[in-house]
Amino acid sequence: MAKQPKRKKAKADGEGTNVAAAGSAADGSTKLETFLATAGSLTPAERLTIVNQAILLLEGFYVHLPLKRAMHAVDPLQRLRLLRHRLSQLGGETRFHAEMTSIFTSVRDLHTNYLLPSPYAEVVAILPFRVEACFEAGQRRYIAVTAATETMPDPAFKDGVVLTHWNGVPIDRAVAAAADRHAGSNPAARHSRGLAGLTQRPLIVVPPPDEEWASVSFIGLDGQARETRFEWRTLGLPSIITGADPDAVSEQATGLGFDIETIAVQRARQDLFAPHVAEAQLAIAAAGGDSTQFVQGTASTMPEVFTAKPVTTASGTFGYIRIRTFSVNNDEAFVQEFVRLAELMPKQGLIIDVRDNGGGLIYAGERLLQVLTPKWIEP
Repeated sequence: MAKQPKRKKAKADGEGTNVAAAGSAADGSTKLETFLATAGSLTPAERLTIVNQAILLLEGFYVHLPLKRAMHAVDPLQRLRLLRHRLSQLGGETRFHAEMTSIFTSVRDLHTNYLLPSPYAEVVAILPFRVEACFEAGQRRYIAVTAATETMPDPAFKDGVVLTHWNGVPIDRAVAAAADRHAGSNPAARHSRGLAGLTQRPLIVVPPPDEEWASVSFIGLDGQARETRFEWRTLGLPSIITGADPDAVSEQATGLGFDIETIAVQRARQDLFAPHVAEAQLAIAAAGGDSTQFVQGTASTMPEVFTAKPVTTASGTFGYIRIRTFSVNNDEAFVQEFVRLAELMPKQGLIIDVRDNGGGLIYAGERLLQVLTPKWIEP
């Protein structure tokens, strides 16, 4: 299990003249090109050791290798041997890590990752918006959601604009190309990761973008076609696991199961798009005592974990609870808070949304299943 990166913010540098700075704390971000110019200190001998250890791992311990070779028509062992032969010709450290990441990604297994060392492990490459997909009249659309605290380079670039091209490539093809750079055992999973990776990339597990800025073509809310440019920047990565410590000798540590990329993207997005969540979490923790005294309505005492509200649909009004993560250090408190929120919801039905949930404490998820059925569930 990888050691959890600690949050670290880089010193800001100068701004571009016609591109947007990214991050809800732009003063703590730095240009991607500046970061990459100083990142990395592996010696040739250390690179060779990494490649040899990867060969040993896949050849001697990875029991799924024959299955992955057949499913995806890949040979990661041969690629590693060729990489070892060409190490002296490869170039800079960023290129080395990108090749290693590509090799491990080729097996399409989220349990088998190549995690980069410091300083890559401590930052996320970001643009000041995210891209969401939806369907309209049977056609998939890609919609921008902007960070509330950021000033866009084009004032017309607002929440809800429809993206048409990414660096001159039609947006659907750009997402498909991005998806191929991510793990995930099926096309839907890779599409989801490619979509997230367009604008937020935790460098601990995803290679940095090749470009220093992204040119985005979009249809404004007024129906006019426009194009703008965003500069890639890096921001200190928040602590990935907020509940149990994966390095501790504890029962909770043995019960952790999480997807490091999804959780890292989620934590970065919270900083960019919902800084009020962390503020609320800190205020509740500082208050102590019965945390339900400090929330109103359907607000959660675990704002980083739950969002709850009634939603009205064509079929009636239902309860809606979004579970953003299972990264908690107390499964009992997690289940109790879910039950409290569910009791506040309309009784006609309940929608449980676990999209983009990167996992966490397995006990929390297992115990939640028992809440949802009168039948006995054996973990």
